[in-house]
Amino acid sequence: MTISNASKRRQASFEARRTASPVSNWQTPLRGTNEQEFEIFSTFAPDENGNDSTNNGAPMPTFDEWMNR
Repeated sequence: MTISNASKRRQASFEARRTASPVSNWQTPLRGTNEQEFEIFSTFAPDENGNDSTNNGAPMPTFDEWMNR
């Protein structure tokens, strides 16, 4: 079985997109500023006791602590 040139180009294009844009480079621009992303985090991360459900129940971080994670 031979692979068509179009198929090879699609695969190369997919690989380029997959490796060119790490998650850290697109998440915040997609969601807004760091402050807006922190607002999303602080809305959904607290557990029923107000602790950080994304960090094994540790106290919720401040904005500065969250940025330095």
